[in-house]
Amino acid sequence: MQPTRLAPEPSLVATSLGRERMLDALRRLYQVVEIPDPPRIEDYWIVIPAEPALVYPGLQRAVPDWFELFVVPREGARRTR
Repeated sequence: MQPTRLAPEPSLVATSLGRERMLDALRRLYQVVEIPDPPRIEDYWIVIPAEPALVYPGLQRAVPDWFELFVVPREGARRTR
């Protein structure tokens, strides 16, 4: 299983309202999609122990504005320049 990695939107992390919006989005995701294990934090990433093919559609159903809350890693983003 490949976990899903999301980064909190940096401008939202700075405010308590932004952090609460992100937590609420994760709670709603777990209500819509059956994911047995809780998310964890690794470095700056929120790691959800479920395949991206399960998580992204669940986020779209549970939190229509999820893309405003999280930054999705791009393929090849880990390459050095």
